[in-house]
Amino acid sequence: MERVNNFLRSHAVKLPDAVLVNVQNSFLSTSSSSSIKISSNLLEAHKCVIHHLAKHSSANIVESYMSDMNESRIRPDLSCYTHAIRAYISKNDSKNENVQHLWNIVERKFWPGLKTYSSIIDSYARIGHIVECEKWFGELCKRGLSPDVLTYNSLIHSCVKHCNNSSFNAEKAENWFNKISEQALTPDVGSYRNVIEANTSRKDVDRALFWLNKMESECVIADNNNTVQCYNLILNVLADKGEVDQVFVMLEKMCASKHVQPTLYSFNICLHALSKRDNALQKIDFVLDLMRTNNVCPDNISYNSILDICAKADDVTKSLQYFQQMKNANLQPDIVSYHSIIDAFARRGDISSVKNMLTTLKNTQSLGVCERTYLLALQVFTFRITSLPE
Repeated sequence: MERVNNFLRSHAVKLPDAVLVNVQNSFLSTSSSSSIKISSNLLEAHKCVIHHLAKHSSANIVESYMSDMNESRIRPDLSCYTHAIRAYISKNDSKNENVQHLWNIVERKFWPGLKTYSSIIDSYARIGHIVECEKWFGELCKRGLSPDVLTYNSLIHSCVKHCNNSSFNAEKAENWFNKISEQALTPDVGSYRNVIEANTSRKDVDRALFWLNKMESECVIADNNNTVQCYNLILNVLADKGEVDQVFVMLEKMCASKHVQPTLYSFNICLHALSKRDNALQKIDFVLDLMRTNNVCPDNISYNSILDICAKADDVTKSLQYFQQMKNANLQPDIVSYHSIIDAFARRGDISSVKNMLTTLKNTQSLGVCERTYLLALQVFTFRITSLPE
């Protein structure tokens, strides 16, 4: 660790304190390990330093650090260079000089395979750099390597992340998806999730549902966390478009499915959609019952949507009922929760209750009264003034 600190000082590089603590712990963990484990732990510790050096300095300094590693008998392997290249890509440096510099070293010292190329393609996909993804894919093929499903998933994902011309990018994503089958590979849930997201990004629910139904007909199954994301993407778009009935059709379909179960996020999408709709009060208990049936507990976001629905329905009794239910569930109401209660009272012109809520907020540690709180409170006085007889 002392050698690392000396290197950082000599090159005037300062890493975040949290990073240094993690690196320090990695070096300390080697003291009670076998010699093989020591080497492995040290390499991981050095990779952590390399990653953050790449985030905060040039490729020359990273190269110098890896030379210093050699002198301490910890030989940087291909993954160290790949780690640094990925870090430079994540900085979205349009010149790509650092990436090219390190890649030249990789080609001299190693024989990069599919894993290395796919890792670089994935890094460019994360920042939506379609052109670079396709360039590296071309290099991969020139080297005689056969792309796998993960490689294609990254290419599809690059279309999702690329913000311009979403219609064109969705078509491109579908083309990459189709190439998976053309190469006698089997698409996984990640493939479907990416192509569904490419279509939901342009609000094309019909096309997204086409891919979801195809995934189900092909019996492509993974853990619930990955599968439910496909459904949640569509739920989100339906909610944004105000198609609340369709939101509930999909939610009930998820509840009845053997392959996917709705998560807390799924239910929160539905409650948020309800909060934008008039006369939604009667649906609250239906959603809460579904949550209980699926062993999902509401959180602050759930109750804040419920309180918003109650305030818009001008139902103070229900507002207070769910507010108390929230506290009984050991959830701490936040500023948004209090705003909804104040809003409910303000709509009724209840000055006394608004004052009590303001006092509670002032005395609640970590919350306090903000500009929006006072604007909501002013509604009550506006209500009273406009209600006075002429």
